[in-house]
Amino acid sequence: MGGISQLRFVRSQRDLDEQRYLAKLGLCPHCRQSGAINAHGFLRGYSESGAHGVVRGRRFFCSNRGRKSGCGRTFSILLRCFLAHFVVTATTLMQVVLCVIAGFSLVRAWLEVTGARFTVRTGFRLWKRLRNAQPHIRSALAQRGPPPQCQCSEPLAQMVAHLRGLTEGDDSEQFAAFQDEFQVGLFR
Repeated sequence: MGGISQLRFVRSQRDLDEQRYLAKLGLCPHCRQSGAINAHGFLRGYSESGAHGVVRGRRFFCSNRGRKSGCGRTFSILLRCFLAHFVVTATTLMQVVLCVIAGFSLVRAWLEVTGARFTVRTGFRLWKRLRNAQPHIRSALAQRGPPPQCQCSEPLAQMVAHLRGLTEGDDSEQFAAFQDEFQVGLFR
């Protein structure tokens, strides 16, 4: 596992707790100072299934108080299954994409996967974000290896085929695996 200054995503709550203990040894991603980072609290949000809260990640503070030489800024490390700034998880979005590739319309795929938990408008917003993020996702994948041969002419299906070849996990976990493997958010 990389140092705290390189991480943006971790696999599990245990890995998140481990980063808390390693914080003092890491470099701040902003000022590159060591020894000034403190665990600063959890990132909490709503779950997909209701109004109860879940831990989505942890915040870290580069302390500039007292004799600390930090910059005073914070940064976050998220659990890989979450999309930054969205309640919808990476797994849910991947399931919608797989349904669309299988021939469903976006509206039908969204309702099939999420039920009535989210509006169709949310599905369209995420779909647009995913379409706009394809160039950065595909260029990151291309740095690791060439895309496989794909019979489908749909760019999204080609991207999913490339993800399957380069990231671990089952099909519904491919976006989460991408975030963890490349340490970059799906939407940047």
